[in-house]
Amino acid sequence: MTDYSHVFDPWGRMLGYDTGKECLYGLTNVTNTRAFKYCEQIWGYPGPVLIAANSRVYHFDATKEMMRNFRRCRYFTHIAEAVYEKLRQPGVLNEDGTTRDGCREVVTNTGSCPDGSVSASETKVWAMVAAGMLILLCLAGSLLCYLGMACTWCFTRPKVEPELAK
Repeated sequence: MTDYSHVFDPWGRMLGYDTGKECLYGLTNVTNTRAFKYCEQIWGYPGPVLIAANSRVYHFDATKEMMRNFRRCRYFTHIAEAVYEKLRQPGVLNEDGTTRDGCREVVTNTGSCPDGSVSASETKVWAMVAAGMLILLCLAGSLLCYLGMACTWCFTRPKVEPELAK
């Protein structure tokens, strides 16, 4: 599998790859591109601030202009139509499928797909988590019962028999 990533793509380059080939584009004449114009404006902001601004949740660092620049940056580097337009320009994509800006092979540590098996160490961790949750649940239940009984004892008033009418 080959993934084509713009050098400024805020999504594609940060997500990582499991296997295949990553080919970069966008390095040639970089400062005269719209991708550079908009991505430069958001460079250095932390991911959570950008994601919040993208969702129209304004962080103290986020502004409407920054949100617009982030959307424009993503458009020119990540959206399929813009990627296609860039890759079809002469000289960007080589005949063998590589790009003029270079490709690299990416291989997983294991070299195979997950088979669904769980290791003994993972089983131990999950057992300890389950035991801890059970203990916390029991402690919380005991505390609630104690508080419930304490409140019942605190607010119990002795019954006073009404005087008999004479």
